Amino acid sequence: MTTGSSHSSPKSSLLYAIAKGGSLVLAGQLIGKGLHLLFRLGAARYLHASGYGLLVLGITISKLTGKLGMAGFDRTALRYGSEQFGKTQHAAWSATIRLSLVMSALGGSIAGALLAFFAPDIASFFSKPNVVPIIRILAAAVPLMSIGGVAVASIRSKQDFRPYVIWGFVMPALLSCLGLVAAWGLNAGLTGVAIALAIGSISAGFGALFIAWGHTNSNAPVSISRLPLFIFAATMMVYIGGSQLVQQIDRLMIGAFLPSQELGIYDAAAILSAHITIFLTALNSIVAPKISAAFHSGKKEVVKALFQLETRWVWNLSIPLFLAL
Repeated sequence: MTTGSSHSSPKSSLLYAIAKGGSLVLAGQLIGKGLHLLFRLGAARYLHASGYGLLVLGITISKLTGKLGMAGFDRTALRYGSEQFGKTQHAAWSATIRLSLVMSALGGSIAGALLAFFAPDIASFFSKPNVVPIIRILAAAVPLMSIGGVAVASIRSKQDFRPYVIWGFVMPALLSCLGLVAAWGLNAGLTGVAIALAIGSISAGFGALFIAWGHTNSNAPVSISRLPLFIFAATMMVYIGGSQLVQQIDRLMIGAFLPSQELGIYDAAAILSAHITIFLTALNSIVAPKISAAFHSGKKEVVKALFQLETRWVWNLSIPLFLAL
């Protein structure tokens, strides 16, 4: 990828990656986000604005909790896993991935238990006591949400596009839609939709965990003494927690100061507009591991070229979608 050491340029390397895996990732993004949009709009239609607003509040809180439960080890698996796998250090890669999965299991379990315990206090803060059972139902899925997120990052570090697309995008959204159909058919109401959503998240988390754990070497030790990984994970937990709070602060503020139906109406519009970033997310999935490996190898000119080319592609693909929406 560098002059004198390879016949391929960073640009041709990225173009090859897009041709090899990018179309699959983009297709998975389109299918997954389409199903996610279908679930949100279907839930809004079934539950009406007020019930859907309570569901959105529960989803937002549990999603934030699940992100914190990862304890930053999704980024640890992605960064260190990409570097180690790119350098064919498979034993080190297996140890890093297994450590990340174990720590996310611990973090997710603690986060889910705390969320269930403090559900009445959270509901009181938002002045919506009827959201308590929704929060507790979704809290049961938090451990697998955390584990699943780290497992998907682990698969991504290996650049195994097919399972990454299936468990990262398609299956969580598909299971949510199937659960919504079941709850609607049984006339289970808001509680039924929350249970279906929790079951879908748990199933998707187990699926991703099974794939990620199966990729590792069973003889690789799970060490808890790797201080740099823990420092990086702690830093990423603060960063991810802060960025997620910023992304969800609009829903939290509306939920705190306005009736639940206002939150339901707002979320429907916000979900539609969020699809503008679909190409950014898809291309990041391909480029991020390459950038991590190149930076670790000191190939800064490769990093620069990859950033420039990705930015150009994201811009050209996103502008038409932005104008259409």
